[in-house]
Formats: sequence, C-alpha cells, structure tokens
Amino acid sequence: MQKYHRLFFFSAGVTLLLLLIGAASEAAAYSARKDTSIATSIKSQLAVHRKELYFPNSVQRVYRQTGFKLAWIAPDTVKTHATDAMLLLDCVVTYGLKHADYHPDQLLYDKLKLLRSSSSPVSNRQKAMFDILLTDAIIAFENNLHYGRLNPNYPTAKIDSGIKSGFNAEKVLINALKSQQFEKEISKVQPQAKAYASLKHQMYLMKGLYELDCYEFSEADVQRVAINMERLRWYSTRKKTPVDINIPSGILTVHTKTGDQYFKIKIDKSGMDLLATGLDYSAINITTAKGHVFLQVSRPGYQKQGEPVIITPVVGQDTAIIQVNVVRGAKLLALLSNIGKKQSIPVSLTYLTCDIRNGQLVTYKDIFYADQRLKKALYKVSKP
Repeated sequence: MQKYHRLFFFSAGVTLLLLLIGAASEAAAYSARKDTSIATSIKSQLAVHRKELYFPNSVQRVYRQTGFKLAWIAPDTVKTHATDAMLLLDCVVTYGLKHADYHPDQLLYDKLKLLRSSSSPVSNRQKAMFDILLTDAIIAFENNLHYGRLNPNYPTAKIDSGIKSGFNAEKVLINALKSQQFEKEISKVQPQAKAYASLKHQMYLMKGLYELDCYEFSEADVQRVAINMERLRWYSTRKKTPVDINIPSGILTVHTKTGDQYFKIKIDKSGMDLLATGLDYSAINITTAKGHVFLQVSRPGYQKQGEPVIITPVVGQDTAIIQVNVVRGAKLLALLSNIGKKQSIPVSLTYLTCDIRNGQLVTYKDIFYADQRLKKALYKVSKP
C-alpha cells in the first residue's frame, strides 16, 4: 500500500513538472512570437511610410542596429526617453528651428500615453508607427542642428545616404538612448563656435526665458538670429581656417593660439560689386605690398564649392585684386607674416548679418539681400 502511494505521488510530481515545463515553453514561444510581431510591424511600417520620413535610410539603419526593437514605446512601468525626446522637440524654436518640421501632428502626448498604457488595447502597428516617427524627428533634429536645414554642401539626400567620415546622427541617438542625460547628448551635435553659442543664448532669451515673462521681441530680429544660426551651422562643416572675413560687418578675424584678433576692413565699391557676383566663392586671398593689404579673389567657378579659401601672393588670370583699407594694418601684417610662413594661408568668407556684442544684438546691413532669400526658404515668406 505504501509502495502504491509513493508511486502515485511520484507520477503526479512528474506530471506536474511536465506541465510546468510545457507552460514555460509555451510562454517562451508566445514571447518569441510577440517579439517577432513587433519586429515585423517595424519593418512593415518602415516600408509603407518611407516617403513620410525625412531620413528614411538613417531611421532604417537605427532599427537594424537595435534588432528592430521599439526605441521609445514601452509599458508605463518601464523608463524610456520618449518624454525627454518629446520635450526636446517642443523647444526646437529656441534652437532657431521650426516645430512644424518634426511631425507635430502625429507625435502627441495623449497618443504616447495611450500607447504606453497597459490597460488600453493598441496594436503593434500603432506602436511601431509612433516609434518610427519619433526616431525620424530626432534624427532630423540632430542633422538640422549639426549641418543646418538648407546646407548647400550637405543636402538631406546626401546626409541620409551616409557620410562615412562625417557626423553620424544614428550613432549619437543610439548612445543617447543608453544615457541618463538624453538632452545633453543630443545637444552636443551643435557647432561649438563662440559666435554660434552667443546667438543660441540670444534665441533662448527671446523665445524661451523672456517670452515666458511676457517680454516681446521683433519677429524680424528672431528670424535674423535664426538665419545666422543656420549659416553658422554651414560654416561649422568647413575646414578650420586661421583667418575669417565677414562681409556685412567688414571684420577680419585672425585666430591665434592666444585668442582672436579683430580688424576692421573697408572694401571699395568695385570690390563689393565683384564679391556680389557670387557669395559661395570659398576663394579669397590676402597679399601685401608696400605696407598695403589686398584681397585676391578667385572668380566664380574657379574653385570648388565648399573648399577652403587659399591665401597666396601669386596673381593669375583667374583672379582679381581688391585693395583693402585696414584699421591697425601694421599689426595685421605682422600677424599674417607669422602665420603665412609658407605664403599660403587658408581663409573663410562668411556672411553674418548680426552678432552679439556686450550682451546686445548688433545687426549689419544685408548688403547682397541674402537674408531675404534665406528667410523665404526657411519661413516660406515673400519678400516685402
């Protein structure tokens, strides 16, 4: 009798064990099916809605590297950076960008709350679509911060195809998703130039801090700051040069190890007319003779767009000479002689119509009406 009971309990134990193993296997299989369903949904939505994305190839690469898992959508008990990303997109205006460029109609807080709720029935397709749009918006935001929205040398299609030796928005995003300081990691992609930082702070004051305190700023000033922040993003992708010349302000800057040296220059009308024939020269040379300073400008089309300008004393048939009056000319000549030991000094031409001096916004005349063209492209407004 005792033997029978032992056999019965043994058989029951084995049966229970098999049932538990079976249940675990079924749960694992269900989990696998669920994961596959999410991955399938992401792949499907990427294909179906490709034309709605700003950077479809970049977004595809992000999900491929992360195993086609959701980057933002998770149960409300799981911490993700979805809210951090949404808040960042809410503040794009303080970076000189437009909220309308980052899927605002689809990326809504109520929708995010619904997708993360464990009590609301939502499909994997809905989760995948929201996740993809948020990824695309942050990728676009990164690229707009780094390259600018309308960079002539780095159009969207070129960036989206992948720049091997350049900035990689996907890598930055993947690292930021793992970081505890999401906003800080994303914001690092901005230019580090002093001029950009000053305009960025001014935009924050105008569209962030002061606006909350009911201060009003001219929309023209806001747009001017945004336009010049855009240009500075373009310039940040150039090779660094020891000399910059800003046309509207007439200021030549020499970058030295001990700091920047500024020189006020004046170009005569014939020289300005020559510069007006093409702003994307990337070609201006400084040459000196008998204590005078001359600009040697390559004619339009002579040098590839985007290449750094080379200062050289050699005058050829493809160049024109413009005499320049310089305040503190002797000091400039001394600095140039120290820099140009090989008589070849890279220089960048810039076109900035505003700056921050002693905490105040200073504007310069838009000599070539370039602000109007860029404003029309950025804000879709007509020339007054």
